[in-house]
Amino acid sequence: MATVWYDHYAKCPYYRHSDCKHEVVCDGMIEKSRQIHRFDYTEDLLIQVKTFCCDKYKNCEVYGMLKQIYEDDDNG
Repeated sequence: MATVWYDHYAKCPYYRHSDCKHEVVCDGMIEKSRQIHRFDYTEDLLIQVKTFCCDKYKNCEVYGMLKQIYEDDDNG
């Protein structure tokens, strides 16, 4: 369920949602979990979401880490 406008525009497959103020929620490193990235300033959150979640997600450190974890799981 989308809560803010960029929830509709996020391209990253690991992005889940944001509270629009301080937190971005992504898939977790453990099965059926989530990780919360908390920002001190809304401006920093917006930079992260606009730059990575909604555009260049393959350059995001979280995407790279999760992609590797999920690929390792698929390979046994």
